[in-house]
Amino acid sequence: MIELCDKQNQVIVNYVSEFQNSGYGIQKIKRVFLNIKNKINYDPDLETQNASETLVMGYGNNLDKNVLLYTILESMCFKCRLIRLMVRSDCPAFKRNQREFPWYFISVEFLDTVVNLDCSFDKFYMMAFNIISKNNNIDYGPEDYFVEDRRLFRVIKRDIIIDCEENYVNGKLAMANGF
Repeated sequence: MIELCDKQNQVIVNYVSEFQNSGYGIQKIKRVFLNIKNKINYDPDLETQNASETLVMGYGNNLDKNVLLYTILESMCFKCRLIRLMVRSDCPAFKRNQREFPWYFISVEFLDTVVNLDCSFDKFYMMAFNIISKNNNIDYGPEDYFVEDRRLFRVIKRDIIIDCEENYVNGKLAMANGF
């Protein structure tokens, strides 16, 4: 998974520099998040690609968009993790062939605040499938997605896949750390 985070790629370096003077801390994290969430289109049927490819192509699947977010925030020296949930979805708007499937998001720590961010669904995809996010204006995690008052995802299992300090953490250690 770490190989998808090609933060030395010139496309990534240039994108990071665009945010150099765009706020501080949580404000900067949120700006980057909203930019990737809404300017990179969600396409659930794509093959996995590197962060730089997602940025250049302008679209990505759940993993692609969140690897891009992780790569950008990690390049800006934010402490972040890529987290995988095993989820189920019973909502008609989000049918998958598998009963359980992986869903990824980012957890970012800044000072004493931990923020969960899932940048998968762009605003047009959310409108097309009537997906709403019932967030607290700080967290935008996958457990905040609803369709007609029904949670979009039911979480079965949670693992940390990439930790910016350790680069890889297995699920057992991740559970011991409370994630």
